[in-house]
Amino acid sequence: MVRLSRSQLYMTAFLGLLWILTAVMTQLWLVPKKLPRDYDVYPLWSGSRALLQGQDPYSDAFARDMLQQMGYPVNDVYQHRFYYPATIAFILLPLWLIPFPVALVIWCGLQLLLVMTLPLLVFTLLEWRIPPLLLAMIAVFSVVPWRHSANSYVLGQFTIYTLGCFVLAWWALVQNRSSMTAIVLVGATLRAEGIILVAAALLYLLVTRRFRIVVTWAGIMTVVFGLSLIFGGWWINNFLDGIRGYQNNQATALPAALTGVEGVTYVIVAVILTWGIYMVWSIRALPERFRIPWMLAVALLVALLTLRQTKDYTLVYALLPIWIIAWAGRKQPWNTGGVLLILISPWIYNAVGANMGHDSQVEQFLTPMLLAGLLTYQWFRWKQPYTQPTGITVSTVSA
Repeated sequence: MVRLSRSQLYMTAFLGLLWILTAVMTQLWLVPKKLPRDYDVYPLWSGSRALLQGQDPYSDAFARDMLQQMGYPVNDVYQHRFYYPATIAFILLPLWLIPFPVALVIWCGLQLLLVMTLPLLVFTLLEWRIPPLLLAMIAVFSVVPWRHSANSYVLGQFTIYTLGCFVLAWWALVQNRSSMTAIVLVGATLRAEGIILVAAALLYLLVTRRFRIVVTWAGIMTVVFGLSLIFGGWWINNFLDGIRGYQNNQATALPAALTGVEGVTYVIVAVILTWGIYMVWSIRALPERFRIPWMLAVALLVALLTLRQTKDYTLVYALLPIWIIAWAGRKQPWNTGGVLLILISPWIYNAVGANMGHDSQVEQFLTPMLLAGLLTYQWFRWKQPYTQPTGITVSTVSA
């Protein structure tokens, strides 16, 4: 049983109150201006409820019914479908059991709460006593000028939630909370890139001999996956077909394919992967409280550059590398200014026409590349007191 200290209980209560406030704000400001068709969470709410009732949420028949409910023509090219793994129906089960208007304000309120509070959690984990004014600026810039966060909030998306799962897994791991680490890593498997990043996290846990966490994660996922099969049958093939159809019907892009030349794309991917491997190898000797955030930042940038992305929404994941860069270069005034400039860069791209109707492959490539360069620079500046000549340092935290 998890026991919380008095200060942790107070913090939990405060966050709960703040969540209520963000939900109320969402109800008053966001919901009256939009219809269910305007929220990306609606197909998942509808599809998960259908799955719990024994229906196939991946079927064309269900998609047509849902499009009609959302007010779209059934032959609309921009198909809103149930594209996520069926396990989402059980990972976020409470959200699907309540009416959509209530689920919407709770969910969107959570996204706003996370993006406002994650910077403080990250800087606390990094033991940075950040000046309150700078913290407020970074938090506000991460919510509004970084419009990918704003989009995720107003559309009810899952990118902020997934990022929050990885940051919470970092916190739980350094706090030696094995069960919580496993649970939040299960929560991070809702999106395709999240599954890949969770696989990398599990590999790290195996290398550092956290077998209890891996076994707990596998046990929870087995139960969740088994329930999805009981209610939805063998859904894997339909899910994969849906992913392929999504890439055909939606504005997706591979950032590394910016030039349009296949050979150049392969070279760019190879360079990015080589950079990622080099950085992880260099980071391996750090004390774990620093090793985890650096590795997370590198993994997120590699994923952003080498995996196919939906429009510019997944650039929400770039927030963690941005916060790490802000912390690592905190003694450099130009670095702080550069971080704030990066956080307003989406509007710069938009002003020069680089987004062109949300087809923002230029931004999807250049922003993570710039962050990779800054992260590498700050790593070389920062690493000297912490690097060790030996191999990976296994934490003394028990498995």
